[in-house]
Amino acid sequence: MPFPGQDIITRRLLAFCMIASACLCVPHTGHTGELADDTVARLDSVLEDLRAAHDVPGLAVGILENSEPVYAKGFGVRSLETDAPVDADTLFPVASISKTFTATAIMQLAERQAVDLNARLSTYLPQFRHSGISILNLLTHTAGLPDDYAPTGRSGEEAVPAYVAQVAYDGTDFTPGTDWAYADTHFNILGAVVQSLTETPFPDYAKDKLLEPLGMTRSSFRPVADMENVALPHTGWLTLSPGGGRPWDVAFAPSEGLHSSARDMLIWAKANLDNDPRLLLPGNYATVHKLRTDTAWDGVRMALGWQVEGPPGSPVLRHAGGMDGVAALLTLYPDTERAIVILSNSEKTPRFEIRRAINAILDGETYTPQSGSGMGLWGVLLGILLGAGALYLGFMVCRHRKS
Repeated sequence: MPFPGQDIITRRLLAFCMIASACLCVPHTGHTGELADDTVARLDSVLEDLRAAHDVPGLAVGILENSEPVYAKGFGVRSLETDAPVDADTLFPVASISKTFTATAIMQLAERQAVDLNARLSTYLPQFRHSGISILNLLTHTAGLPDDYAPTGRSGEEAVPAYVAQVAYDGTDFTPGTDWAYADTHFNILGAVVQSLTETPFPDYAKDKLLEPLGMTRSSFRPVADMENVALPHTGWLTLSPGGGRPWDVAFAPSEGLHSSARDMLIWAKANLDNDPRLLLPGNYATVHKLRTDTAWDGVRMALGWQVEGPPGSPVLRHAGGMDGVAALLTLYPDTERAIVILSNSEKTPRFEIRRAINAILDGETYTPQSGSGMGLWGVLLGILLGAGALYLGFMVCRHRKS
């Protein structure tokens, strides 16, 4: 596969490495539904090429077409130390995609009239009695709460109340409703609202009311270290190794705590495309997915928990997830009932390029990698080494001529 800006020797060496890795790293198959064989073959080839070119240890991809699962596969390994393969049921941290679950939990409470989306946060958490924040502000990242907090591994009963007290004490960066700023804090506080109203820790509420009703049996907002088939985050500059991620913290579960698989995340995608009544009254999915405000990100607006791309008449719902050693992306296309799930154990994963490739292949179009999109770390290093070698060779030739 040629990469612009590389000399012919580099291109040939990288192409050889890509072909060799594709032959050795055969994808582990899952459900392939009604996709044509040649479409599946193109997906397998391109996804493996992108994974290898970007030195991503493990990648899992799931696809819905017409709101039905047609593709769920794993590529690469769960850990470079064990070489255990990724498959459609491998668990990955989905990071901030967790926020879409938290938004649905709040909407469930609104259906029961336990929560008013327009009410002040202080109605449910009296620690915020001096604040003008509303539930709607939290759901749309317009509350102004700072994003200055990090998980510390808290798990006891005092963890969430202590976190809420600290956030309430610190105040806001701007007057609620006057600006937009993405912050995990907003959804952690929403999770605290769920816990306060239901007297149930958010991870347990999510299991009982979100995951189990849909049959997402592999997914959990609790730690998964003791479960089988779990991908480990990978970090590093010159050499990747298992590590990174963030400590599991019950106060941060609502914003980033979910582990899930490609197969399970397709269930979540389908529920949102189908307005599944097991979670919400059908009309309330429209409430969750409705455009609410602009963001600081070009071409992206906010619904309740979901980020929205595309023109107003043809919205595309998405949420990305990322932390050290992890990158994920969930995208829903309501107009065509397509969904794409991308999970990985490296933050270098080109999520949006992979999504572009998948859409092109599904639509029968030619996929051409963007300039530089196939240059993994080793490709860059190889180019540097070859360039240095050429300079040295040139220097020696000039020196010989002068002598």
